[in-house]
Amino acid sequence: MLELGAGADILRAFVWLYWGGLLLAVVLVLRFVKNGYAKVIGLLVVLGLFLGPVLLREWEVRRERDAFLARQKVGQAHFQERCKTSGEKINRTVDNVDGILLMKIRSHVDVDSQFAPDDLYGFDNGGDDYIKSFLRVVAGKHLVSDINVERYRQGYRWVEATDPKDGRLYRFSLVGDVERLRSDETWAQAKKNIGPDVGREVYGLVLKRQPIDRPVARYGVTWADISTRDDRTQWVAGGVIQVIDLQTQEVIAERKGFMWDYGMGSRAGGRSPWLFAQRHACPAFPERGPGDPRRERSRREGIEFVTKVLEPTAKE
Repeated sequence: MLELGAGADILRAFVWLYWGGLLLAVVLVLRFVKNGYAKVIGLLVVLGLFLGPVLLREWEVRRERDAFLARQKVGQAHFQERCKTSGEKINRTVDNVDGILLMKIRSHVDVDSQFAPDDLYGFDNGGDDYIKSFLRVVAGKHLVSDINVERYRQGYRWVEATDPKDGRLYRFSLVGDVERLRSDETWAQAKKNIGPDVGREVYGLVLKRQPIDRPVARYGVTWADISTRDDRTQWVAGGVIQVIDLQTQEVIAERKGFMWDYGMGSRAGGRSPWLFAQRHACPAFPERGPGDPRRERSRREGIEFVTKVLEPTAKE
């Protein structure tokens, strides 16, 4: 039998005292109350005092559970209805695309807030990591680990975007930078103490930015939260990512999706509702091992969808 420590012993002792007290009270009534009618009343009082709170609590638990299951059923039906509009729609594809315009940069989302004004379904990276996710390493690959070269293998040579930190427009690229290796004190110290290869996979990968006056990319990528108030009330979140021909303003492809927290916002055990919602999504998120994929690593559904539509130029 599994032992749970002193807490289990105290609980076990309390249960024995409870049932022992009930038995003792029944014995006392039966022994000392002589009148048959009074004896029945006495037994009912004893049972009411001992079992009444237990039965009341059980009734409250059942009522709360039934109310939750009813809410959950409504939420699930709402989610399934929204899923009917989900999926990918690609009107046309384009080959040999050098770079794209990221029309909006994602920021980190609040995974606990029911009505957070974010695209919770589509979030895969935020800030500079979001920009990096659309790039491949175009120079200095020998300064970067094979792991990072592989991770950033399917992106574009460059992307254009407005950096939300300073509001300026830049052209971004991803390179291995020997000057950063030479100047980084942490890497230099590690190299001195351990060996010449230490740290290059961490410190050699650089997101370079070049200020530009206007974008030149033909195609842009944007995203939006498409959740309604009713969606969020039922703990459903939806988002869309679109690929746009900036010359014609035509939406040439879009991916729309929704997810639902079956716990209806419960934070029991420290759970984060929108993280658990990823397990009930349409389209479903790819399986990348046990547990929640976004807890283990940054996902890359954004670039994986966009490159279906805008095929990057051949690798260097």
